Amino acid sequence: MSGAAASYSPASTPINWPTTAAPPNKPAATATLGRSNSWLPNRSPLRQFALKNDLAMIKHFDHQITQLEEELQRQARKSAAREYALLQTVPGIGENLGMTILCEIGDITRFPTVKDFLSYCRLVKGTVASAGKIKGLRGAKLGNPYLRWSFGEAAVIAKRDHALIGPLAQRLEAKMNGNKFKANTVVAIKLARAVYFMLKSKTVFDPDRLVAALSRN
Repeated sequence: MSGAAASYSPASTPINWPTTAAPPNKPAATATLGRSNSWLPNRSPLRQFALKNDLAMIKHFDHQITQLEEELQRQARKSAAREYALLQTVPGIGENLGMTILCEIGDITRFPTVKDFLSYCRLVKGTVASAGKIKGLRGAKLGNPYLRWSFGEAAVIAKRDHALIGPLAQRLEAKMNGNKFKANTVVAIKLARAVYFMLKSKTVFDPDRLVAALSRN
């Protein structure tokens, strides 16, 4: 084989394919478990084995995820119990979103203004300044994508479930010619603003303020 490309030659012994196995142009079933095995008949023992293995893995990972979530929640209550509880008073924010927002924000005092916070959340574009003068806007990709996603999810849930926010968000969407994404972004911005001031002042969510803010849009 020196100096020449290796060539493959099939085994001299013919393969006797079982009735439930793949055709000769398909890989052996043992090599495809965990990958696509759609060529196997539904009642094939190999297909049943593959499905049983997949379900066992799903069950295992579900258990691992549950354990991780429980431990993360314990740590959140231990290190920032008050902030974690305050976040869950906001419509659309539950235990998991609250934990994500809490971890991604860190110390709220590192944001001098609410505009800085919203920019970091990717909800508004930041500004580029030089010698005290604003030169332009920064790109929307700067900032924290996880906070952008979290407040976007909270906006969708609040719009769906909250008795006051839902109708206002629907009217806002109608004003924007049915642009659901743009309307949800406005709601996300209002929720993020509320979170900023809540964490700064250590106060619970005030629905009347949010309703008033949405009514002005």
